[in-house]
Amino acid sequence: MDVKKTLGLLNGLSKRMYYNESIENDYLREQILPGSPIIDFERIVDKYINLLSDFVTSDMSVNDVVVKVKQMQEDNQLNADECNGITKFWKVNRTKLHDVLIQQSLWEDKLKSFSWRIDVSTQSKSIDKINKPTAIVELKSKSRLNGQDADSVVFEMDQEQ
Repeated sequence: MDVKKTLGLLNGLSKRMYYNESIENDYLREQILPGSPIIDFERIVDKYINLLSDFVTSDMSVNDVVVKVKQMQEDNQLNADECNGITKFWKVNRTKLHDVLIQQSLWEDKLKSFSWRIDVSTQSKSIDKINKPTAIVELKSKSRLNGQDADSVVFEMDQEQ
């Protein structure tokens, strides 16, 4: 396969695997390698799915990918154009795919911001409360599903707490 076809196949597979788009092998075959035998194309797709899964789950650096595809080229598993296409794809999509994998692995809301301050009383009805520090903490979370602010929690603590 040439570089353009390799990039097309990897883009289609990544959309199917990580963005939950329904892209079938038949469609990919028609667009990328029309007229190729189904069995041969299925074998290519399986190879690229395994590569892509390996790259994403390992969060491989571009240099690691280059080394891996060069080794596969030496073993006659990939040609030079495929190696170049895989490397180009990974340079562009590494961060995006890693971020998608992280988002898919989150189960709960995440912390958006954390702020705090220490207040010291200078006046009070009770002399025991003067010059006593109180910490005020605010936590804001962000919804995993829609990215909107989910909750905000504010609480105070004194030295005894």
